[in-house]
Amino acid sequence: VHGTFESPSRAGYTGLWYSVELEEKQETERDQSRIKKEDQANGIVETVSGTEGTVVKAERKKQTERAPLLYDLTSLQRDANSRFGFSARRTLSATQSLYEGKKALTYPRTSSRYLSGDMVPQLVPIAGTLLPIREYSKFAQNVIDLFDSGNEVPLSRIVNDDRVDDHHAIIPTDVEHDTSDFSEDEQRIF
Repeated sequence: VHGTFESPSRAGYTGLWYSVELEEKQETERDQSRIKKEDQANGIVETVSGTEGTVVKAERKKQTERAPLLYDLTSLQRDANSRFGFSARRTLSATQSLYEGKKALTYPRTSSRYLSGDMVPQLVPIAGTLLPIREYSKFAQNVIDLFDSGNEVPLSRIVNDDRVDDHHAIIPTDVEHDTSDFSEDEQRIF
């Protein structure tokens, strides 16, 4: 059960509830001990919502993580399967619809996970089309701010002309996106 907690000494934070007995187990055993029944999770939420608690243990780790590569069709299908349980065909169908019907994504049948250098000037306009979409507005603004800062933008991880053949990675297009017009599958893929 993931929860949002308030604290008088710091801003709210998110945390993960698990039983105290799991404290001593290895991380992999914790993953196997996840709550699998919705009613059990809802019972925990109902019991603890609005109550006070005590932080028994807090851990802070500094980590660096490389940004993931962009999607090609295969990596998008894998991710959609692990996140949403989508089959490869279901993912392709939603992606193809977003490309052909909604003009929201670029060509989906690509094997490249990179952009070509000539696409860099289009990244800010593309980010601009994502600003009105609540789920993406913060990230889109970060992209725009990064380009506007005058500092060098770290694009070497995603821009590589040598790794782009006929089609670049799957990205949003630079047209306005009306996500309320998207099916549930299209919203998830987008």
